[in-house]
Amino acid sequence: TSLPSPLPTSLPSPLPTSLPSKKPSPLPTTPPTSGPSSSPTTSYPTSKPSPLPTVTPTTASPTTEPTTAEPTTPTAVAVLSPVASVVGKSSSITPFGCSNDNGSAFQAIDENTNPMSCTKTGGPLGFVLSPFHKQLSNVHAIRVYGSKHYPSRDPVTYVLEGRVDASSPWQLISQGDFPWIDESSPPRNPSRNFMYSSYESGDPNRSFTQANIPDHDGVYLEYKITVTTRSSSASEVKFAEIELAGDILSKISTYEAEDHTIVNGGIESNYQVTYVNFSGPGSYLEFTNVDGGSGGDCVLSVNYSNGRSSAKPFEVSVNGNIVGIFAINPTLSAADWNNEIIETTCEPGINTVRLTSTGTGNVNKLVVYN
Repeated sequence: TSLPSPLPTSLPSPLPTSLPSKKPSPLPTTPPTSGPSSSPTTSYPTSKPSPLPTVTPTTASPTTEPTTAEPTTPTAVAVLSPVASVVGKSSSITPFGCSNDNGSAFQAIDENTNPMSCTKTGGPLGFVLSPFHKQLSNVHAIRVYGSKHYPSRDPVTYVLEGRVDASSPWQLISQGDFPWIDESSPPRNPSRNFMYSSYESGDPNRSFTQANIPDHDGVYLEYKITVTTRSSSASEVKFAEIELAGDILSKISTYEAEDHTIVNGGIESNYQVTYVNFSGPGSYLEFTNVDGGSGGDCVLSVNYSNGRSSAKPFEVSVNGNIVGIFAINPTLSAADWNNEIIETTCEPGINTVRLTSTGTGNVNKLVVYN
């Protein structure tokens, strides 16, 4: 049911400001709006590197008595944080405002200095990045490595946005100038060289620019970067690599809704998904075996659909304490699924999470991150 050689020019310059090493806090209650750090840095090379078919619906009749299934063992995933870029080379990159006829878009995230170029077609210019790991992540810096030629085509300003799924609106994370905006021709990078960067720093043997986002706590599944080029008359945007340095949250477990306690609701199978359909006010779904890991800050992601025209608020409690109310906003249809992110605190070991409805709505699963 789950859904190089060294560069010909070498300029001494300090490495970029170190990034925080701790994992991010959970999603804030309001979209982040802060601008980039006032003192981002640019680093230059210093030495030679080391090496649908339709499914017939089946519906269970709602009941006012609790329906409890034997909990199944939740799915667990390994920790992958922190990283040089939350967007790995197996991720998806989709340009907008330009034509990538040469098919080089993937080279923007291939961990190599082979350049990506995209011919401008008008309107906002940039890329949508969908990480391959499909886990929530938090970004603390944006790095861009210049290509071998054409500094006029370098990105010099950016707007970074994130969203929790493909149906949710984009939320502003940060915007501003890259430090090399005032340089007419920053040092270039040779093509066909591997990148050796880290969370704390870009590749010290390559030329790059970096904008830091030190106070950002938001977590997202996808990212959108809108840029402008050094020369507004440049025919294309071109660069060697882009990195979003940050943390990938550890997905502790995934819990399927139909395997847990249901009151005043039924289990349905439709749209190739088995889920719980809430029947009205007071309906609730209770997960009694939620693994809180070592305890502390955690993020709950509820996968839901709402084919009605209005939101259906849900109350969320953890271990009997109400931690918030979120609106199950209308989705495109009952067959379209979105994610709602809830910030809370988990106890070490086993926790109980209850979702109580004020109306109707469908819940597919609960995913827990730390």
